[in-house]
Amino acid sequence: MLIETNDKRLNSIIEILNITTQGNSIMEAKDSILPTLVDILKLKRISIGVLNAGSIDTMRIIYTDFKTEFHKKYGIETDYLKSKNSFDIPIDVYPDIIKTHIIENRGYLYIDNLKTRDYDYAELKQMIGDKYNRIAIFPIVSDYRCLGIISCYLSDGESLKEEDIELTLQICKVLALMIEIYRKNEIISSIEKKNKEFAEALKIQRQLMSLNNISFFSGARISFNYQIGCENNNMDSLKSRLGGDYYEAIKLNESKALLFFADVMGHGVMSNYFVPLLKGMFKMIAKGPDVSPAKILTNVSRLIYSDLDSAGMFITGRVMLVDFEKNTICSANAGHTVPLLYSYEKDLIAYLDKDKGKPLGVDSEYEYEEHTYIMDSEAVLFMYTDGIYENTNINGQSYKESNIIEILKANKYSDSEMICNDILEAIKTFIINRDDDEVDDMMIVLIKNF
Repeated sequence: MLIETNDKRLNSIIEILNITTQGNSIMEAKDSILPTLVDILKLKRISIGVLNAGSIDTMRIIYTDFKTEFHKKYGIETDYLKSKNSFDIPIDVYPDIIKTHIIENRGYLYIDNLKTRDYDYAELKQMIGDKYNRIAIFPIVSDYRCLGIISCYLSDGESLKEEDIELTLQICKVLALMIEIYRKNEIISSIEKKNKEFAEALKIQRQLMSLNNISFFSGARISFNYQIGCENNNMDSLKSRLGGDYYEAIKLNESKALLFFADVMGHGVMSNYFVPLLKGMFKMIAKGPDVSPAKILTNVSRLIYSDLDSAGMFITGRVMLVDFEKNTICSANAGHTVPLLYSYEKDLIAYLDKDKGKPLGVDSEYEYEEHTYIMDSEAVLFMYTDGIYENTNINGQSYKESNIIEILKANKYSDSEMICNDILEAIKTFIINRDDDEVDDMMIVLIKNF
């Protein structure tokens, strides 16, 4: 009989251990755990309390049969708690002996006859009521931290032997493992959920800029390449983080295109929120009869100002109207980076730096100005976001503009998309030993008019 009893107990512990490996919370697994405990210890009433993960000021109780005045005070008779067989209770209302001996000092308590004890146990007597005269409370401990308690309430004819106490202490260790596994799984699930959300937002962000490589009958082409926080230790993949760079190109006809650049301050969800907002505004305004870069930028500024002001953010931007028939670029700037214009005919470097303006979100009444620049018949315009020069190598050195000019010079007859790729690959190689978390987004737009 003793062997059969021990085998049954061992099987019950294995059953509880199997439940813990499934990664369920105690709340989800209570219908399996509590009946097993009741069967092992031969008791009618057992409860498990789990301390709040964020603090130790609240205990969530799951139970078999609680009908005491102590627990009725905290809502046990409500329909919700009846259906859930659980309720939350402040730690402060627990008897001092439980708070100090069990929760703080992580010791167990077994009182075999409360009726004969003095007033020190009056709080315990009130807690368990007149129906029970013995109590045993065991701490659920992990890494010297109390995660919760198992409480056993015994009536006449019920008792715990020494082997029962030892068995319950072992079960407490198993439950501690279960709680730790569940809490760690919660953290992992939260991270995975955020990663999925970021990956989806990143996918949408790429789609927003996926149709901006444009060709013209004259042979002119507008190309771009966008690198979001590149992983230098793994060049085959990109980090799933959101960037605030935005670029949109609209082909007006076979000789003209309207370009919009923006760089939202910072990274993450807040900065990425403004990317589709900018896209919608630019598309709406660009459909109007007036494609003046200055008016477009002024209108976008006024539409988005309140949102940026509320978020305490700003955006740099630029709108350009490129005319390949006249070889001109009309540009309005909102604090964005200065494009580089290289003439193959004259071997000359020029900059689109006359159109200076305030970033979006700084001044709601600001009116932008536009300037027109001349392109030679064989020229290339190099437009970029600040990550091109702000990303540094392990020694704190920035990639030199002279290196970019050399790539442009050496690739006069190369495809413009290939030139974009070559420049970004050269920069990534230059900063290859950098910590990924510090790498800024990089975007290049290349306008080649031949």
